Amino acid sequence: SYAGASPSASDLEFYQKNGFYIYNGYAYYDLRPEVLESNFYAWRATGDTKYFNRAVAGLDSIKKYCTPGVGVAGINDVRSTNSTHIDHTESFFFAEVIKYIYLTFDEPNKFSLDDYVFNTEAHPFEAPAPVQSFQPPQRAQIGGQLPSKPWTGDIPEISSAPGVQKKLSNIVEQGLKL
Repeated sequence: SYAGASPSASDLEFYQKNGFYIYNGYAYYDLRPEVLESNFYAWRATGDTKYFNRAVAGLDSIKKYCTPGVGVAGINDVRSTNSTHIDHTESFFFAEVIKYIYLTFDEPNKFSLDDYVFNTEAHPFEAPAPVQSFQPPQRAQIGGQLPSKPWTGDIPEISSAPGVQKKLSNIVEQGLKL
């Protein structure tokens, strides 16, 4: 657990049956791509058919549990085969999940990982040719000055980041003392 406590007996039983833990408040599946993305790279890197089979199982599960009649929707509780659905579908399902499933089932030479890299949204970019040696990047300078200007505006009173309720000025002051 996040608190460092040992898993409960029911957590251990669930893990033995399913191979993963559910943390409190995180039993939903909102159609995130990370597992199928990692699975795609493992399939391409190893050629081990277990990764291909996992992609098939993932797609089958999405079709079985995440299609409430029309469209595709996440589920509120992965522990239940009768879970209610989340009433929206994030764009990353279409941009990434579908793309990584497609890439897993497609011919590897169409988008070879030797020739393409994928950005965080799974868009393919032709990879540049390898260089013979690594050269660290040089900082651009204009007339001996860096081309950026320091921030001169006021520091917001409270962080806009959820869960961070400290005054930003205090955080900045602490950082400057380090």
